[in-house]
Amino acid sequence: MDPREKLRAFNQLLDDKFYEPDYALLKKKSPKHEALTIHAPSAKLHREALFGLLDLATTEQIEKNRKEYLKKVEAAAKKAEEAAVKKAEEAAAKKAAEEENRKQILLLLADGDLEECEKLVAELPDEDPLKDQVSADIALLKQQAAEMEMKEEAAAKKTKEAAVKKAEEAAAKKAEEDAGSGEVKADDKVAAEKPADDQAKKKEEVAQEESSKKSTSTHKSTGTGSKT
Repeated sequence: MDPREKLRAFNQLLDDKFYEPDYALLKKKSPKHEALTIHAPSAKLHREALFGLLDLATTEQIEKNRKEYLKKVEAAAKKAEEAAVKKAEEAAAKKAAEEENRKQILLLLADGDLEECEKLVAELPDEDPLKDQVSADIALLKQQAAEMEMKEEAAAKKTKEAAVKKAEEAAAKKAEEDAGSGEVKADDKVAAEKPADDQAKKKEEVAQEESSKKSTSTHKSTGTGSKT
């Protein structure tokens, strides 16, 4: 390429945004080129690299290389954008899930379902202030539940002891009443048997009296009675 044509091509191609693909093509064509060894690649030194590249590659080759570079840049940018969108969506979804988690935690805490509440609290990030707050509330509720359980057990024990004592007193009273009823029945039996005994005794006395009278009458009739 003659100097005039090279200068025209240089002016046409000079664009600092393409310094990277031009340096890459120059390195491919001439790895030990002066523009590569003296200075590190940069937009400020692009002029030297491009001027040296025009001795090794045609305008068409340089433009083609630049187009391929732009495709790669665009693809990388698109990929980065997609990754950023995906990351943002995941972050939004995570935030929404955490917010829903917080709502569920507060509902479970209000309902007293401490076991499920603890499971959801464990899923909260450590930096979430709700984690420490709810953990403290759960600890307090557990303590109160334990105290309430102890009171209920004590009350149940007291009620049971009172019921046992009442049953024992009722049994003792019934036994006393049954004993008193037995004595009354015995007295009634004795009282019922006494008239019969008296009647039998009276009959016996009457029989003895009649027998005595008969004996006296017999003696008189036979004259065997005693004389005074």
